[in-house]
Amino acid sequence: MRVIARLQDTEFPYVKTTHTRKVVRGVVYNDNFEIAVLYLHTVDETFGERDLFETPGGGVEKGEKLIDAFRREIYEEVGATLDNIVELGRVIDYYNQIYRRNDNHFYLAHIKSLGERHLVEYEKKWNLALRFMSIDDAIEAYENTRRDLPVNNLVRARELPVLKLAKRKLESIKKN
Repeated sequence: MRVIARLQDTEFPYVKTTHTRKVVRGVVYNDNFEIAVLYLHTVDETFGERDLFETPGGGVEKGEKLIDAFRREIYEEVGATLDNIVELGRVIDYYNQIYRRNDNHFYLAHIKSLGERHLVEYEKKWNLALRFMSIDDAIEAYENTRRDLPVNNLVRARELPVLKLAKRKLESIKKN
C-alpha cells in the first residue's frame, strides 16, 4: 500500500520510539454517500483532553491479516459489514507521548449492512458516538476543529489527506 503521508508529532516532545502499532482505518460510506465518523470527547492522563472526530478503525491483532482486521474493526465500531473495499494508502505518524510509531492502513468501503455496534470496554467508556455525514462536511469538521488540543491536531494531520483522497474516489464512484 502506498504511503500518503509521513507525519512527525509536533505536539509533544520527542524522547524515543519504542514500538510500532499497525492500524487499519476506513472511510466507510452508506448508500447516500455519507461517511461514518466517530466523535470522542474525553480527558485522559496520557494525552489530556480530546474533542475530535476520527475515522473508525484500530489495531491489528497478532497474526491477523490487514483486511480481516479492517472488517473486524468496522464491525465493532460501526456495526457494519462491508463490500467494495479498496485501498486508499498508508499514513505513518508518531505519538511521542507514548513513544509509538503508527503505521495506519486506510481503506475505502461501502456499507453493505448496518447493525449493532460491538465496542470494546475502553471505547464504551469513551462514549464513542457514531455519526454519518457527507465527505465535504467531514473535511470541513476536521479543517475547522474548534479546539486547538494536541491530540486533535495529531488526528487532523493524519485524517485530512486521507479524506481528501477519499472524496476524489467517492466522486468517481458516484459518476459510475
